[in-house]
Amino acid sequence: MSSRYGFVVEFVPESADCNLLAGRCIKTLHGFLSSNENAANSIGVAFPLWGIQSVGKAIAFVGPSEKELVGLSYQPYFSMMKQEGLFNVSSVQVLPEQLPKVRFVRNQTIAKTFVASKRRRMSRAIERSGCDNYIPQASEEREFDFFHRIPIESKCSQQEFVLHVQKQDAREVNAAGFNSYGLATNQRWQGSVPNIDLPLFS
Repeated sequence: MSSRYGFVVEFVPESADCNLLAGRCIKTLHGFLSSNENAANSIGVAFPLWGIQSVGKAIAFVGPSEKELVGLSYQPYFSMMKQEGLFNVSSVQVLPEQLPKVRFVRNQTIAKTFVASKRRRMSRAIERSGCDNYIPQASEEREFDFFHRIPIESKCSQQEFVLHVQKQDAREVNAAGFNSYGLATNQRWQGSVPNIDLPLFS
């Protein structure tokens, strides 16, 4: 397989809202991909410090083209946040081939299940109460493997929505299989990324 490249954005503030900043970085990637057909579906995101509490204080971008990643790393949002001392942005580097492979998967089933099941349960509760202005409290019963919610704003509608993202081990390398947010999905996009360690970029 040909070499893969990557760079890391670290969030400097101690009190940073990591999921929020990750969403803004992913929005920057989405805009870059929208205006750059050569990079479409080839750049994936990774979270080197992924943990229980948050996605972690860093996000990495991985792809087969050094040139495209350099272009992404110099997008205005990254440059502004770096200049203000809020981000550390590494240079683009070749990634070791022996790193384990993982997928960061956007699982839309989570969002759909929450909305649909909540609506059904609330409708049933209203019918049982016999009162039109009764507002029931809904709780989600279905369980999913561990995931994080990453808020992101739509480029077209400017409306905020949430990416439900899970980390999975990947058995094979798939370097060109990411959606427009740099993520794998349950079915169509199966892109994998190296399980990156931050010391690689120090």
